[in-house]
Amino acid sequence: EIAVLKAALDRVVGKKEQRIFVRGEAGVGKTRLKMELIQLAKDAGVATYEGKCSSFELNTPYYVWTTLLKSILTLGPDTGESETRKHLHDILQILSLEKHEPYLATLLSLRYEEILMEEDQERKKRIYESVKELVSALAGRRPCVLLLEDVHWIDRFSQELLAYLLAEEQLAPAMFVPIFRDEYTHWKELMARGGELIDLNRLSTADASRLMCLRLATDEVPGSLAEVIYRRSEGNPFFIEELIKTLLDKKLVTVKKRKLEITQTDFENVLPGTVQGVIMARIDRLEERLRQVLLGASVIGREFNTKLLKEILF
Repeated sequence: EIAVLKAALDRVVGKKEQRIFVRGEAGVGKTRLKMELIQLAKDAGVATYEGKCSSFELNTPYYVWTTLLKSILTLGPDTGESETRKHLHDILQILSLEKHEPYLATLLSLRYEEILMEEDQERKKRIYESVKELVSALAGRRPCVLLLEDVHWIDRFSQELLAYLLAEEQLAPAMFVPIFRDEYTHWKELMARGGELIDLNRLSTADASRLMCLRLATDEVPGSLAEVIYRRSEGNPFFIEELIKTLLDKKLVTVKKRKLEITQTDFENVLPGTVQGVIMARIDRLEERLRQVLLGASVIGREFNTKLLKEILF
């Protein structure tokens, strides 16, 4: 998978468009692969911009494009309206895209009176065109990667815009990377104009054993323990790592000089049977104050800023 990404980046640097679709269930390494790509792009002098979908924003029109535009403009969660307008205006001036400002501004919930009287369909068409021009202009100035994460949670409007962009034979000399779980079915139609699929699967028993040894800092994991971890995790790398953390936290195993010793023989009965069970067990072992911070953050959502969290907790 890394080799595929490196080759695609080389072609982007050579001003060729690339479309890489990354598919896999939760916990198989999509986010890890994304982080590897970001580092590879940085090393190659390629810009990266990230758009994100969210299960909480399924009914928010154009959410993934809003987050992508904020990434392009380097806007933080606390950036005010006036500063947002200035960032947008300045970037579009540099790219000679001033006429698209009112339409791109709608993605940032900014009102421009001059387009309010337009018919909905006309305004929608202009928004689509503006996003396409922005992507083309960005890629024309500097090779870039456009990451779209958690596309299985994409809203209907964002999906329509994504389909519109990728229906082009050649959109821009950039690398487009939608990342999604198995339940997202639109990827096949998006690949109609070309692209490469990276299908991330669960680990084989041999690769799972290698991961166990790496995370336990040991040369060998006893067969009985390795078999239980693999059976419980079904080869899902995230679940393997969480089970190993539980083993260490509960002192069911010890490792000295890369030799692993099982200290409790009924470890199979102690280990939770699900990812949720593993995580809840770890949360239960936190001190009360830390649990309150975690609870407050979870109420806000997947992403939050420190200022808001402090307001809730103190």
